[in-house]
Amino acid sequence: GSPEGAPATDMEGNPRPCGSGMDMGPYEHGGCGPRIPFRRGDANADGLSNISDPLFTLIHLFLEGPEPPCQKAADSDGDGVLALTDAVYLLGYLFLGEAAPPAPFPGCGWDSNEDELRCDSYPPCE
Repeated sequence: GSPEGAPATDMEGNPRPCGSGMDMGPYEHGGCGPRIPFRRGDANADGLSNISDPLFTLIHLFLEGPEPPCQKAADSDGDGVLALTDAVYLLGYLFLGEAAPPAPFPGCGWDSNEDELRCDSYPPCE
């Protein structure tokens, strides 16, 4: 099988392909669950991208602060890893005129990258 030409979701709206290998049939196998739409760069899920987002990320990473409700939204640089670089990237965008976060930004959408980051909820896009 090949994913080319296959629908992006299964019959229940779960993303496909999910995980490694091919799955043939109307339901995706792999436990990826439904995709939650989000907006990249909004680590605290308040619907805005501002100074509070890189601070939220830094507090989470270095001071054992709360986990972002949507790790994918906190991944400001879109590299699939939640790290210091996400806070630095967003600060560069907000204050130095550097590149905007990659899609989904500035509107809501889904991440096309397969990575280990979760998005349990993102109320601004619901």
